[in-house]
Amino acid sequence: MECLAQLEALCERLYNSLDSAERAHAESTLKCFSVNTDYISQCQYILDNASTPYALLLASSSLLKQVTEHRLPLQLRLDIRNYIINYLATRGPDLEPFVVGSLIQLFCRVTKFGWLDDDRFREAVNELINFLSQYVHGWGFPINLLIGCLLKPTQHFAIGLKILNQLVSEMNQSTPGVPLSHHRRIACSFRDQSLLQIFRISLTSLCQLKDDDGSKLQELALSLSLRCLSFDFMGTSIDESTDELGTVQVSSSWRPVLEDPSTLQIFFDYYALNKAPFSKEALECLVRLASIRRSFFADDATRLKILAHLMAGTKEILKTGKGLTDHDNYNEFCRLLGCFKANYQLLDLVNMEDYRDWIRLTAEFTLKSLESWQWASGSLYYLLGLWSRMVTSVPYLKGDTPALLDEYVPKIIEGFVSSRLDSLQDEFSDDLSENLLDNVELLQDQLDCIPHLCRFKYERSSICILTVMEPILQIYMDEARLQASADRSELFHVETKLAWIVHIIAAILKIKQFSSLSGESQEKIDAELSARVFQLVNATDSGLHHLRYGEISKQRLDHAILTFFQHFRKLYAADHVADSSKQLYIRLSELLGLHDHLLVLNLIVGKIATNLKCYMGEEIISHSLSLFFEMASGRDHFPFLGDYRCSRSRTTLYHTIGLLVFMEDSLLKFRTSIDPLLQVFVSLESTPEEMFRTDTVKYALIGLMRDLKGIAMAINNRKMYSFLFDWLYPSHMPLLLKGISHWSDTPEVTTPLLKFVAELVLNRSQRLIFDSSSPNGILLFREVSKLIVCYGSRVLVLPSHVDIASKYKGMWISFTILSRVSLSKTTGEALLIKANDRAMRDEMVAHHSNATYDLIPLPSGSLVGCRWVYTIKFDHDGIQKLKQHLFYHFHTKDHGKLEHFVRIEIAQFSFCVVPSQQKYALNILEETCMVNCEPVDTPLDPNIKLVPQRGEALEDPWRYQRLVALTGNYVNFGVFELYGDRALADAIDIALKMMLSIPLADILAYRKLTVAYYALLEVLFNSHIVFILNLDTSTFMYIAGSLEAGLKALDTNIVSQCASAIDNLCTFYFNCVTLGESPNSPAALNLAQRIAEYPGFIPELLKTLFELVLFENCGNQWSLSRPILSLMLISEEMSTNLKAQILAAQPVDQRHHLSTCFDKLMADINQSLDSKNRDKFTQNLTRFKNEFRNK
Repeated sequence: MECLAQLEALCERLYNSLDSAERAHAESTLKCFSVNTDYISQCQYILDNASTPYALLLASSSLLKQVTEHRLPLQLRLDIRNYIINYLATRGPDLEPFVVGSLIQLFCRVTKFGWLDDDRFREAVNELINFLSQYVHGWGFPINLLIGCLLKPTQHFAIGLKILNQLVSEMNQSTPGVPLSHHRRIACSFRDQSLLQIFRISLTSLCQLKDDDGSKLQELALSLSLRCLSFDFMGTSIDESTDELGTVQVSSSWRPVLEDPSTLQIFFDYYALNKAPFSKEALECLVRLASIRRSFFADDATRLKILAHLMAGTKEILKTGKGLTDHDNYNEFCRLLGCFKANYQLLDLVNMEDYRDWIRLTAEFTLKSLESWQWASGSLYYLLGLWSRMVTSVPYLKGDTPALLDEYVPKIIEGFVSSRLDSLQDEFSDDLSENLLDNVELLQDQLDCIPHLCRFKYERSSICILTVMEPILQIYMDEARLQASADRSELFHVETKLAWIVHIIAAILKIKQFSSLSGESQEKIDAELSARVFQLVNATDSGLHHLRYGEISKQRLDHAILTFFQHFRKLYAADHVADSSKQLYIRLSELLGLHDHLLVLNLIVGKIATNLKCYMGEEIISHSLSLFFEMASGRDHFPFLGDYRCSRSRTTLYHTIGLLVFMEDSLLKFRTSIDPLLQVFVSLESTPEEMFRTDTVKYALIGLMRDLKGIAMAINNRKMYSFLFDWLYPSHMPLLLKGISHWSDTPEVTTPLLKFVAELVLNRSQRLIFDSSSPNGILLFREVSKLIVCYGSRVLVLPSHVDIASKYKGMWISFTILSRVSLSKTTGEALLIKANDRAMRDEMVAHHSNATYDLIPLPSGSLVGCRWVYTIKFDHDGIQKLKQHLFYHFHTKDHGKLEHFVRIEIAQFSFCVVPSQQKYALNILEETCMVNCEPVDTPLDPNIKLVPQRGEALEDPWRYQRLVALTGNYVNFGVFELYGDRALADAIDIALKMMLSIPLADILAYRKLTVAYYALLEVLFNSHIVFILNLDTSTFMYIAGSLEAGLKALDTNIVSQCASAIDNLCTFYFNCVTLGESPNSPAALNLAQRIAEYPGFIPELLKTLFELVLFENCGNQWSLSRPILSLMLISEEMSTNLKAQILAAQPVDQRHHLSTCFDKLMADINQSLDSKNRDKFTQNLTRFKNEFRNK
């Protein structure tokens, strides 16, 4: 007991002491309870005997950490779980709330971790009912009777509800240490077996506790309902950064509960009975019920009854305004209104009996919200979205029933414009956080719905906007003509109002929607609005306003103008649309003399140039440069280039300049454009060593690297690349090495330098394919190797206090440099790249698995062709823009004239079509350095017979293998080893050292590092596996273990890369160990020895791959099937054991069927890893997966 008293005193100091040293000592002393599994029994002793809540908290939190971080035996976990539930039952009401919360979290965590391991863990809900029932009238009572009998023991019942709340939350959220794929399996099982039962408990609790106004039990029951309805039913990992809910994908088994009118009514009742925050949770439940998918309901009649119930309930709230003075309630109620049109058709709404009153009350509510803009700005998004979706549905509204939108929508537009301008009267602040114009995302949300609303009754809306804008514009133009400085406050208000109006006009021009007006009529109105903005542009940079570039209100106005330019250009100034916009330019000519799109483009270019000359801020410069890509005309000295804060924009500027200059392959133009950078090189190269660590050199080097990256990004052919390479090598490459060596501890310098190198070695458009007589490929890689080795050797010895994220950034860029993949121009080139071939095969297997297409004999007659597009997906936004561009301009139907088919080049003329393989053949000759070789009849000795598994194996074959992925396929890397050059070996060696210096948890935590790490691993296992196998055992097992971790990632590309690496490893083992009488090379001996030392490694890989195929909706089944076959052929015993494990986890009545499926898996599969055998296994695996899932 004396030791226990000392422990309690330590716990008191740990949680309550104000002395940091005392707390640290207590934490260090007590740490053993949470890290050493031998202390688990002592934690139980503390719970049984300690008298202070802090000692109990220590024991509970230590057990939680033990359960989370250690793989405890099954029986021990069951014992902990049973002990905790009994402990809560007997002592729970007497414990402090924070101790109860910790114990509940422990119970739920151990339940989750064991959910798939034993049926006893899945009995949690039934046990909790028993837990509750023992405090009323006995065991096993129906829950409604149980609650009805509940009089005094409310604390026990509260603990039961808390456990259910935490259990649902635990099952719905991923847990550190649990792979996401495993978490989803647990969540789906819990969803199917227990979630509906828990939701029923919450509903019954709410009904029985209805008279306990504001009680803790009401709060817990309501919270439980919300947690159930908020469950991630589809495993979609909801984005918590947005309020968007989407459609709730509830299972059809919930239909009897959710179609019951009392379910909706109970939440309306709780909203009416309670104050915040209870009322807000009731509204959240209603939002989710209103968002249930349409197909959930048995028929339309039932769905419309739910709609009528929702409409009647919300109408009552709109009438009384009850609870809407609370901001959280207000926001949630706006979300509820927004759900009406998101999940129901306009015709459904209009046909409702209460529609007329409901739409009137909703319009009045919207107008009042607009008047209270500052208070309700975040909620307006939902209201405006509701009206926007309704007006876009008007053209599809059938029947004569009036929607009444003609009456209310124009009023809402007027209210929107006037409320925005009225709210600025008292606003005068330079604080960016206080102004919506500086919050791009929120501003986008507010304006997203405006185009549809304005164009619905466009004439009336445009008159409203012009009426408001013209007097303000006149004031602004008059101010420009003043000689003296005007009142700053007045100009601030004028510019801010104009900024808002321009943003509104820009939003309208985002779409070209034709509804009640003809296209020509809408063009004329667009011209009226645009003309006012063009007038404003002329005024912003003239007179007094030319001196106001430092004012925040002026910057906001110019941001708005640039946004307007972006939308106007896409809609009316691009070449492909200008000719079809005659009415707009006729009206612009009448108003301003702008009779065609070229004059408009000149005006836009002039504004961009003015911004680049007059602004120093990053935001305006960046915004202007995004336009400069298409319309920059000439180059001047821009002051922002001298501001290091704008250094990122330099890359964009020089990329754009490069695209313009390099349109012609002119060496003279290249040298002229690069001359300013040459002067910087000369200056830096002449800087003495002792001066190289100054800020002047630092910022000059950063700017130079960003400029060079932009230039390199603009080069898309071999000739221009040779200009750049000849200019850099050998004269200027030493400066890059000098920069790395002097600034290796400064990511601000190394990041742009390494990114330039990464761009330099990117084989975009085959620009790095040098002539057969050129040594440039070898020279380039030698320089790259020096840089990587120099950076890696220094960054590995940096002190521990260096920022980890910055350190990893340089490493992942280095990995990227060594694993750069080129983009292919033909199918033949594309399929030489393993990732492209793998992606295409995965796509075909997925189509076959999902029965998307059927294979039939080739029919005669006209056929519809298709194309495979091989490219690298660099960013999601770029992909979306490309899709939108193709849809808008080509309607995704015009594939253009056929130029290449497989490896055949197609030349199309008016009188014939000529196929040719000349280019393909020349490419092969050029790549193999045989362009100038003389042809012979038989290039190989006809008497030599090449037979598999015969002949003397090369002792070290990797030196002769060609590394396709590494640095872009521009050099035969066998040359380095052949001639004793260590450039390749040193680069791989330092890369491995950097890889090994990063904890696996960090590799998986940093997205870009993860991608680069596994891309390089795939390259090494594909073409340098002997190098990997000759590493020491601990290093090899670390790398191999990281492949297993990569298989559990959510990224399909990473999983495929890991599968490819594992396949190469297992193929090597199969060919050199399994088939051979004995390993005949050091690498094979090493691999055989390591597999023998770690017998569980190969079976665990096979188990993980099988689980991915069977239990995940993987889109890369072809990639996964390759290593599975390799692993199964290595050891028949291992395959048999895995089969037994999987069958044992299935219900008894299904095991015979599944055993038959397993037997079919290896049907017609022989002991070979040739392509035919692999393809046959992939087909078998697809059938096996489908039969297994349809068990």
